[in-house]
Amino acid sequence: MSPNVTAILCGGTYRARSDAFYDASNSSPLDSLNPRKIFISASGVHNHFGVSWFNPEDLATKRKAMNRGLRKILLARHALFDEVASASLAPISAFDVLISDRPLPADYVTHCQNGSVKIITPDSEDE
Repeated sequence: MSPNVTAILCGGTYRARSDAFYDASNSSPLDSLNPRKIFISASGVHNHFGVSWFNPEDLATKRKAMNRGLRKILLARHALFDEVASASLAPISAFDVLISDRPLPADYVTHCQNGSVKIITPDSEDE
């Protein structure tokens, strides 16, 4: 870990399947922090249904992070596009940046450009 980075873990019940802690009933460090960057992973990304996640129990923490974060970064591997998971998180346009492991399908590039979402893939040119 970089000496200039501090990792803050939101405590609660640890769930191995998602490798995360959850406790929607108690306060969270996110209640008083304003993270410069938040990274949100997805289970599905769809032009109409937006960004979705497999577990509805995770949404409260993900939404709190979205509300508190200054820069919202979506992490989505190529296989997740055109997929819809059980719980909707936000429209793609709610994110500032979308990072993927391969170039996006053309309709997603257009959708992101229309929503002012920066796309970063291995083939992206540096700005």
